[in-house]
Amino acid sequence: MKNNMNKSNFICPKTKEMLYETRDQSTGSLICLESQTGESYPVKENIPDLTYPVVLDSSDETARNFYDGRADDYDNYLPLTFKTHNEDELTARNSFIDCLELKGGERVLDLACGTGRD
Repeated sequence: MKNNMNKSNFICPKTKEMLYETRDQSTGSLICLESQTGESYPVKENIPDLTYPVVLDSSDETARNFYDGRADDYDNYLPLTFKTHNEDELTARNSFIDCLELKGGERVLDLACGTGRD
């Protein structure tokens, strides 16, 4: 029963219910997040895939495939953005983070475009 499972920090994008962790019994690694009503979302490399709807419209799937195919180029050329503006990337990124005024233990989920390197 889900009530005996650990709650995650996520809710189901479809039902807005709490999602619970399902872990591999032998390794303890997180394998998916599930709702009480059976909605399930896979976890790969400790990152949940909360894509909703699970099967995207063809135009959305085309867009995702387009950007997935360019992820390496995005990461390779992103430093040019900082160089173009005569900014040190690490200094600029740390400045952005400082503006968040995070307290110990707080985390941020980046929902912007890109490959997640931020």
